Amino acid sequence: MKYMRIITVVFFLALSSFLNYVGAQTMSTYAGDTTSGYSGDGGLAIHALLRKPVSVATDIVGNLYIADQLSNCVRKVDTNGIISTFAGTGTAGYNGDSILATNAQLNGPVCVATDKLGNVYISDANNNRIRKVNASGVITTEYYEAYFFDPAELAINSKGEIFGSWYKIQSGIFTPLPITSLVPAMGTSALFFDSLDNLYIGNTVGAAGKILVTDTSYIFSVLAGNGSCGSGTCDTNFFEAMLTGLHPISGIAKDDSGDIYFAESVENVIFKLNSSGMLLRYAGSCAPWGHIGGSIASSAAFDMSDYTLYNGMAMDKKGNVYIAEPNFHDVRKITKANTPVTTFVSDKSAEDLHLNINPNPCNGVARIYLSVPLNEIASISVTNVTGEHIMESTFNANTEYKTNLNLPAGVYFVSVLTSKGKINSKLIVN
Repeated sequence: MKYMRIITVVFFLALSSFLNYVGAQTMSTYAGDTTSGYSGDGGLAIHALLRKPVSVATDIVGNLYIADQLSNCVRKVDTNGIISTFAGTGTAGYNGDSILATNAQLNGPVCVATDKLGNVYISDANNNRIRKVNASGVITTEYYEAYFFDPAELAINSKGEIFGSWYKIQSGIFTPLPITSLVPAMGTSALFFDSLDNLYIGNTVGAAGKILVTDTSYIFSVLAGNGSCGSGTCDTNFFEAMLTGLHPISGIAKDDSGDIYFAESVENVIFKLNSSGMLLRYAGSCAPWGHIGGSIASSAAFDMSDYTLYNGMAMDKKGNVYIAEPNFHDVRKITKANTPVTTFVSDKSAEDLHLNINPNPCNGVARIYLSVPLNEIASISVTNVTGEHIMESTFNANTEYKTNLNLPAGVYFVSVLTSKGKINSKLIVN
């Protein structure tokens, strides 16, 4: 009978000259310069001033929209990096609808969302309204209630239906989503629809430590988290998503490969949930907060820890991720890793390139040695005999890299990708 075993994988890397590697995602400041203010329209977004950006969204073209809360407006960054005011005058208030959005007053916008037709939706919190700006730039009110407090996060499905917090909004009516024993009444902090109209919900309270998903039936299941808020270990590069508690989620996205990304607003880390159900640290260094890093995203520190942060992460069609930093008055960009510029080594054995696994076969513990001289970011993946990815991650050269895998007995393949090529070896667990 096959059973689960623990494998400890250790990499020992020799010190050598620096070799450039372009395979790791990078982080940079995209809009704002960490100084609070409202300026910069018509220029590069990186030189503009924002005042507490709390939400971001992208459209089908690749433009970025920013809910600039304390500036009482929504800013737009086009694909050339030029920023402008998209909605709001900069003065808090409400002066009517059916006018150009740039002439309309907003009051503390806390969330922004887009649909496939080019409409932009705004949670105009202090005006108790959900506003819509159409492709012609005209603003209208989609929902209003005198005592409606903080419309919070928004998501729009392919039918143009609006979802806000735990409600579906249709014809001006708020209909609560089904409440079950699995999903108690809960506060939400992130909503996201994928291309199939599956709805993903991140929580703040109630179902603490969970990300939920449902199709159009609205019967929810748990995608990640066990309900124990923050019980996961951030320093672990991967772990079983269903067994780990999560802090409040401040953003969710999904790429064309089906991998799901979400931001934890306490650990200030972005995780990637791959199709094998493994949870990987994609960006953030597990620091409580900070504004550090302009190169490797996994070594950077950022700050999403703000209670008004709703849908604070977005992804464009190229797979680049944007995150709002309210306390640093900027938006950071995580540029998706490029394909490494290298010639893969396919005619040499692992031993020729000094990748050794010992013992192999193993009965639970294995040590992998990579003795090729390196000083760079390398990536590792483990697959089973069907080609299914069991684990993938990156690690720094010249350091000892440790991690744990839960694997049943069987045959696996270990691949390490460096600027010198792709090194493969077989791993047997008995």
